[in-house]
Amino acid sequence: MYLFDTDHITALDRGGEEGERFRTRLAHVPPEEAAVSVVSYEEQMRGWLAYIAQLRAEVLRNRHQVQVSNHLKLL
Repeated sequence: MYLFDTDHITALDRGGEEGERFRTRLAHVPPEEAAVSVVSYEEQMRGWLAYIAQLRAEVLRNRHQVQVSNHLKLL
């Protein structure tokens, strides 16, 4: 069993060199052996919701709500 913390999720979400390196390693882990704690989930969602709450323009808010939706799919 692999339990991923908030830093792992952030790396996957942001991509870049670190995220891609992590994705490559994760590709060899069976999905049923990968897990995220509810604490990491809560930390990620609080961050996204706080960020969206600060946005003033509706267009930006909608775009970032799509990103939150994608983030939920990742988790």
